[in-house]
Amino acid sequence: MLFFGFIIVIVICVFLFYFIQHRLSTLNTFEKKEITTPVTHLVNPQLVAQYKKNVKEEVESYDLGATAKEVRDNLVAITVPSSEYKDIHLDLVILFDKLDLAERNKDNNEKNKLIIQLKDLKNKNSWLQ
Repeated sequence: MLFFGFIIVIVICVFLFYFIQHRLSTLNTFEKKEITTPVTHLVNPQLVAQYKKNVKEEVESYDLGATAKEVRDNLVAITVPSSEYKDIHLDLVILFDKLDLAERNKDNNEKNKLIIQLKDLKNKNSWLQ
């Protein structure tokens, strides 16, 4: 009887050993991160040129009397051709959204600060000038 108890303990130990090893190897595979090279997409230069032209026209339309809301809405409708321009595009949309809010609240101090920020964005991105 002691012999069978000893065999059962050994079988349980072997089972636990393999179960723990299998479990640890499964956890290790989840921790490993797959390294991939980023996919680069060729950007059509004509799309970029058209994008720059459209955005520049919208920004200039504000100086010609369009409301900040109109410019913001038109900027939102423009498709950004590559990730290179996503940050500037988002900055412009947010800036014109804030300008719209300042215009609605008749807050000229805030509006003037935002117009200075717009000039800075134009200076940093020569294609907007």
